[in-house]
Amino acid sequence: GGGGGHNQVSAKNVRRAADAGRVDEALHGMAALVRMGQVEAQTFGMVGASAVKAGKVRSLTELVGVIRESLRGRPVLQLAILHSILSSITIHCVAEDDHVSDLVRSLADVTDFSEGEHFRQYFCRIATGLCHEYVDEARAALERARNVSIDALVRMGACHAGVTCQNGLKAGEIKCSIPMGSGGGEDRRGISGGDLLALSVYPPTGYDEAPIEAEVAAVLRSEIIIKVSD
Repeated sequence: GGGGGHNQVSAKNVRRAADAGRVDEALHGMAALVRMGQVEAQTFGMVGASAVKAGKVRSLTELVGVIRESLRGRPVLQLAILHSILSSITIHCVAEDDHVSDLVRSLADVTDFSEGEHFRQYFCRIATGLCHEYVDEARAALERARNVSIDALVRMGACHAGVTCQNGLKAGEIKCSIPMGSGGGEDRRGISGGDLLALSVYPPTGYDEAPIEAEVAAVLRSEIIIKVSD
């Protein structure tokens, strides 16, 4: 007796998977909870944020559609959770940017807009524009990091040179020390959590090797903690 307990789906296990970055597991678990009639705003908020951070825009949009059908028009999210999901969009969403508009609308459909339908429509219009603006900017930055030489990026103020790296305190993390005057333009947007960085050997030994892409986990005074992308 008691066999198969590890395969049981619960909101707690789904939240744990989302928090650990096991996105596919979290999405599948959330879908199972929906089929069981257990749609919880906090759990879905964590799953949604985890999914968009990983660029799973299409999968999340499909899941929201299932939730909308199961609720039959009854809202389940608060504006704060909707905001937390959309503000988690990262550069990983570039590959599925054609689903961004559908995601915003689907999320708005399951969110409680107490001010009325006109406010929901206004939110969708503004949020869709902002999300697409971010993704377009991210795409341009990613292409620039992949295709422009390091020396040119340093001269443009879009790259830090002379950064030193060592193992971080947690597994899979790297601590990067950024020297003063290393080339990053002070007038540009600073590095923040969730950003995607490209790391290359400097001085460059050639441009035949693709840069290593990593996500920013934390920003300290003169250091950043990154996680290397899978």
